[in-house]
Amino acid sequence: METLLTTDWKTEFLKFGLDCKLAENANGKPNAHLTRPQKGHFVHKTIFFYRFDNEIKREVYLQNYLDGLYRTKQAKEEKKAKNKQANSNLVASNYFKVGDIVLNTWGWEQTNVQFYKVMGVLPKSIRVIEIGQQTVENSYQYNGMACDVLPDDTRTIGKEFILRLKVSIWSDGKPTTHICNPARYYYFHKWDGRPQYKSWYA
Repeated sequence: METLLTTDWKTEFLKFGLDCKLAENANGKPNAHLTRPQKGHFVHKTIFFYRFDNEIKREVYLQNYLDGLYRTKQAKEEKKAKNKQANSNLVASNYFKVGDIVLNTWGWEQTNVQFYKVMGVLPKSIRVIEIGQQTVENSYQYNGMACDVLPDDTRTIGKEFILRLKVSIWSDGKPTTHICNPARYYYFHKWDGRPQYKSWYA
């Protein structure tokens, strides 16, 4: 007959959105089944379902697993705190100035390229406007549907808008400043001055 973990244990695992049940198999060996409920489904995703030689080994394994969850949680909280501190100290003018060019590349089966000129620098964001582009001479590929392009700030497209800056602390502990994308499939970043590959389908 299946038995639940003691109240304290069950509460600890529930803190991480997990459900853990203890039972014995047909041979009387203890096992442990850890699952995560799936959003919008009645099915639970199995994290592990192990059999142990005795109850002590089962308890030791569960405690070690739980300790790992707490370490991971603590690391995430520390990273979040560092990111928050880094963003509070962010000064946009340390990274951008008026006249800089921002590049946006996106697309699935083709590579779309857009250039933007920085028109203003705010405390933690930049004000930009899309500008034109020009084809690099002799850069067309043999299929006629790809070439290299450069920005052309003699032409503007649309209206000015704001791009927010953000600092992220990566695994190496170093802060990296990047532009928050208005849409997930966009990739806004500071242009490095090199021609950009662009492709399309007829």
